[in-house]
Amino acid sequence: MTKARNDGEELRTPPPLSPLDDLSDEEEEASDGEQQKRNKNEVVAAAAVTGAVAGMIAGPAVSVVTAAGAAYAASSDQGCLGNATRSTGEAVLGIKNKAAEWEERHRFIGNTAEAAKSKVTEWEDKHHYAEAVTTVAKNKWEQVERYEESHHVLERIKDFAEHVYHSMVVWSDNALKRCRGFEEVAEDETAT
Repeated sequence: MTKARNDGEELRTPPPLSPLDDLSDEEEEASDGEQQKRNKNEVVAAAAVTGAVAGMIAGPAVSVVTAAGAAYAASSDQGCLGNATRSTGEAVLGIKNKAAEWEERHRFIGNTAEAAKSKVTEWEDKHHYAEAVTTVAKNKWEQVERYEESHHVLERIKDFAEHVYHSMVVWSDNALKRCRGFEEVAEDETAT
Protein backbone atom coordinates (compact mmCIF):
# COMPACT_ATOMS: atom_id res chain seq x y z
CA MET A 1 0.00 0.00 0.00
CA THR A 2 1.40 3.35 -0.95
CA LYS A 3 0.18 6.92 -0.57
CA ALA A 4 1.56 10.04 -2.25
CA ARG A 5 3.14 12.66 -0.03
CA ASN A 6 3.12 16.41 -0.66
CA ASP A 7 6.74 16.38 -1.84
CA GLY A 8 5.99 13.72 -4.47
CA GLU A 9 7.62 10.90 -2.51
CA GLU A 10 5.61 7.75 -1.92
CA LEU A 11 4.81 6.86 1.65
CA ARG A 12 4.58 3.13 2.43
CA THR A 13 2.07 2.06 5.04
CA PRO A 14 2.76 -1.13 6.98
CA PRO A 15 0.60 -4.16 6.20
CA PRO A 16 -2.38 -4.68 8.50
CA LEU A 17 -1.74 -6.62 11.70
CA SER A 18 -4.81 -8.75 11.13
CA PRO A 19 -7.22 -9.33 8.26
CA LEU A 20 -9.81 -7.28 10.16
CA ASP A 21 -7.58 -4.15 10.11
CA ASP A 22 -7.72 -4.10 6.30
CA LEU A 23 -11.50 -3.56 6.15
CA SER A 24 -12.81 -0.15 5.22
CA ASP A 25 -15.30 1.62 7.50
CA GLU A 26 -18.26 0.64 5.29
CA GLU A 27 -17.17 -2.98 5.22
CA GLU A 28 -16.73 -2.99 9.00
CA GLU A 29 -20.28 -1.74 9.53
CA ALA A 30 -21.74 -4.11 6.93
CA SER A 31 -20.07 -7.18 8.37
CA ASP A 32 -20.73 -6.49 12.07
CA GLY A 33 -22.59 -9.81 12.57
CA GLU A 34 -19.86 -11.70 10.74
CA GLN A 35 -17.19 -9.96 12.81
CA GLN A 36 -18.90 -10.95 16.06
CA LYS A 37 -19.01 -14.56 14.88
CA ARG A 38 -15.36 -14.38 13.81
CA ASN A 39 -14.38 -12.83 17.15
CA LYS A 40 -16.11 -15.66 19.00
CA ASN A 41 -14.20 -18.20 16.90
CA GLU A 42 -10.97 -16.30 17.50
CA VAL A 43 -11.54 -16.37 21.25
CA VAL A 44 -12.16 -20.11 21.22
CA ALA A 45 -9.18 -20.80 18.95
CA ALA A 46 -6.87 -18.56 20.96
CA ALA A 47 -7.95 -20.17 24.21
CA ALA A 48 -7.50 -23.63 22.74
CA VAL A 49 -3.99 -22.88 21.47
CA THR A 50 -2.89 -21.18 24.65
CA GLY A 51 -4.44 -23.89 26.79
CA ALA A 52 -2.85 -26.65 24.73
CA VAL A 53 0.59 -25.05 24.94
CA ALA A 54 0.22 -24.53 28.68
CA GLY A 55 -1.00 -28.11 29.03
CA MET A 56 2.11 -29.42 27.30
CA ILE A 57 4.33 -27.32 29.55
CA ALA A 58 2.64 -27.28 32.94
CA GLY A 59 -0.14 -29.85 33.05
CA PRO A 60 -3.93 -29.97 32.78
CA ALA A 61 -4.85 -27.74 35.74
CA VAL A 62 -2.72 -24.85 34.47
CA SER A 63 -4.04 -25.57 30.98
CA VAL A 64 -7.64 -24.88 32.01
CA VAL A 65 -6.76 -21.68 33.86
CA THR A 66 -4.62 -20.40 31.00
CA ALA A 67 -7.28 -21.22 28.42
CA ALA A 68 -9.88 -19.32 30.42
CA GLY A 69 -7.53 -16.34 30.79
CA ALA A 70 -6.77 -16.35 27.08
CA ALA A 71 -10.46 -16.45 26.24
CA TYR A 72 -11.10 -13.50 28.55
CA ALA A 73 -8.15 -11.54 27.14
CA ALA A 74 -9.18 -12.16 23.54
CA SER A 75 -12.77 -11.12 24.18
CA SER A 76 -12.29 -8.10 26.43
CA ASP A 77 -8.69 -6.81 26.52
CA GLN A 78 -7.94 -4.17 23.88
CA GLY A 79 -4.26 -3.90 24.83
CA CYS A 80 -1.22 -5.85 23.72
CA LEU A 81 -2.30 -9.07 25.45
CA GLY A 82 -5.71 -9.03 23.79
CA ASN A 83 -4.18 -8.22 20.39
CA ALA A 84 -1.62 -11.01 20.76
CA THR A 85 -4.26 -13.49 21.84
CA ARG A 86 -6.59 -12.52 19.00
CA SER A 87 -3.70 -12.70 16.50
CA THR A 88 -2.89 -16.20 17.76
CA GLY A 89 -6.52 -17.17 17.35
CA GLU A 90 -6.60 -15.76 13.81
CA ALA A 91 -3.44 -17.70 12.93
CA VAL A 92 -4.96 -20.92 14.25
CA LEU A 93 -8.17 -20.30 12.31
CA GLY A 94 -6.13 -19.66 9.17
CA ILE A 95 -4.21 -22.91 9.63
CA LYS A 96 -7.45 -24.80 10.29
CA ASN A 97 -9.09 -23.34 7.19
CA LYS A 98 -6.08 -24.13 4.99
CA ALA A 99 -5.93 -27.69 6.35
CA ALA A 100 -9.66 -28.19 5.70
CA GLU A 101 -9.27 -26.76 2.19
CA TRP A 102 -6.28 -29.04 1.53
CA GLU A 103 -8.13 -32.08 2.86
CA GLU A 104 -11.19 -31.26 0.75
CA ARG A 105 -9.04 -30.92 -2.37
CA HIS A 106 -6.78 -33.94 -1.82
CA ARG A 107 -8.84 -36.20 0.50
CA PHE A 108 -5.65 -37.22 2.30
CA ILE A 109 -7.35 -38.73 5.36
CA GLY A 110 -9.96 -40.65 3.36
CA ASN A 111 -7.42 -41.88 0.81
CA THR A 112 -4.96 -42.93 3.53
CA ALA A 113 -7.66 -44.86 5.40
CA GLU A 114 -8.82 -46.59 2.23
CA ALA A 115 -5.26 -47.49 1.23
CA ALA A 116 -4.44 -48.84 4.68
CA LYS A 117 -7.62 -50.89 4.77
CA SER A 118 -6.97 -52.41 1.34
CA LYS A 119 -3.34 -53.22 2.25
CA VAL A 120 -4.35 -54.89 5.53
CA THR A 121 -7.06 -56.88 3.75
CA GLU A 122 -4.63 -57.92 1.01
CA TRP A 123 -2.00 -58.87 3.59
CA GLU A 124 -4.49 -60.88 5.63
CA ASP A 125 -5.84 -62.68 2.55
CA LYS A 126 -2.32 -63.63 1.51
CA HIS A 127 -0.82 -64.64 4.89
CA HIS A 128 -3.81 -65.43 7.18
CA TYR A 129 -2.14 -63.76 10.20
CA ALA A 130 -5.36 -63.35 12.18
CA GLU A 131 -5.97 -67.09 12.07
CA ALA A 132 -2.34 -67.82 13.00
CA VAL A 133 -2.41 -65.38 15.93
CA THR A 134 -5.66 -66.91 17.18
CA THR A 135 -4.20 -70.42 16.98
CA VAL A 136 -1.01 -69.42 18.81
CA ALA A 137 -2.95 -67.61 21.52
CA LYS A 138 -5.24 -70.61 22.02
CA ASN A 139 -2.26 -72.99 22.27
CA LYS A 140 -0.43 -70.75 24.76
CA TRP A 141 -3.56 -70.46 26.92
CA GLU A 142 -3.87 -74.24 26.99
CA GLN A 143 -0.21 -74.50 28.06
CA VAL A 144 -0.83 -72.00 30.88
CA GLU A 145 -3.85 -74.02 32.03
CA ARG A 146 -1.84 -77.27 32.07
CA TYR A 147 1.00 -75.60 34.01
CA GLU A 148 -1.47 -74.21 36.54
CA GLU A 149 -3.07 -77.64 37.01
CA SER A 150 0.27 -79.28 37.75
CA HIS A 151 1.94 -76.52 39.82
CA HIS A 152 -1.02 -74.71 41.48
CA VAL A 153 0.59 -71.29 41.01
CA LEU A 154 -2.57 -69.25 41.63
CA GLU A 155 -3.33 -71.16 44.85
CA ARG A 156 0.23 -70.55 46.07
CA ILE A 157 -0.03 -66.84 45.26
CA LYS A 158 -3.34 -66.66 47.14
CA ASP A 159 -1.82 -68.42 50.17
CA PHE A 160 1.20 -66.11 50.13
CA ALA A 161 -1.01 -63.01 49.88
CA GLU A 162 -3.11 -64.21 52.84
CA HIS A 163 0.06 -64.82 54.87
CA VAL A 164 1.41 -61.34 54.06
CA TYR A 165 -1.92 -59.75 54.96
CA HIS A 166 -2.13 -61.65 58.27
CA SER A 167 1.48 -60.72 59.12
CA MET A 168 0.77 -57.04 58.41
CA VAL A 169 -2.33 -57.11 60.64
CA VAL A 170 -0.39 -58.73 63.49
CA TRP A 171 2.54 -56.31 63.07
CA SER A 172 0.28 -53.24 63.05
CA ASP A 173 -1.68 -54.56 66.05
CA ASN A 174 1.57 -55.07 68.00
CA ALA A 175 2.86 -51.65 67.00
CA LEU A 176 -0.39 -50.07 68.17
CA LYS A 177 -0.16 -51.90 71.51
CA ARG A 178 3.43 -50.66 72.00
CA CYS A 179 2.38 -47.10 71.24
CA ARG A 180 -0.37 -47.28 73.84
CA GLY A 181 1.98 -48.59 76.50
CA PHE A 182 1.37 -52.32 76.30
CA GLU A 183 4.91 -53.66 76.33
CA GLU A 184 3.93 -57.26 76.48
CA VAL A 185 3.05 -58.78 73.16
CA ALA A 186 1.88 -62.34 72.96
CA GLU A 187 4.61 -64.56 71.59
CA ASP A 188 2.22 -66.67 69.54
CA GLU A 189 1.14 -63.54 67.60
CA THR A 190 4.69 -62.59 66.62
CA ALA A 191 5.54 -66.15 65.65
CA THR A 192 2.90 -66.29 62.93
